[in-house]
Amino acid sequence: MFLDTAESTSYVTNPNEFMFSSTVENYTTLSKTFGIKYTFFISNYGLGLIMKTTSPIKNNDKYFGQNNYRSLGLFLIKKL
Repeated sequence: MFLDTAESTSYVTNPNEFMFSSTVENYTTLSKTFGIKYTFFISNYGLGLIMKTTSPIKNNDKYFGQNNYRSLGLFLIKKL
């Protein structure tokens, strides 16, 4: 998992001017993903459901964002 973040701040020096400051930080972390995918076929078409969760293997102070991420999706496919 590769994470990029941008932090920006603005300082007002007077009513018509301001100073803008921005930094970008990069972090790398190992993550684990568990999920299940199910597809039901009718003729050449399939309707499916995919569920998965992703979380970092080791929590540390440099990791930002959610401690785990869950997703649920529907998909439609066609056999060739």
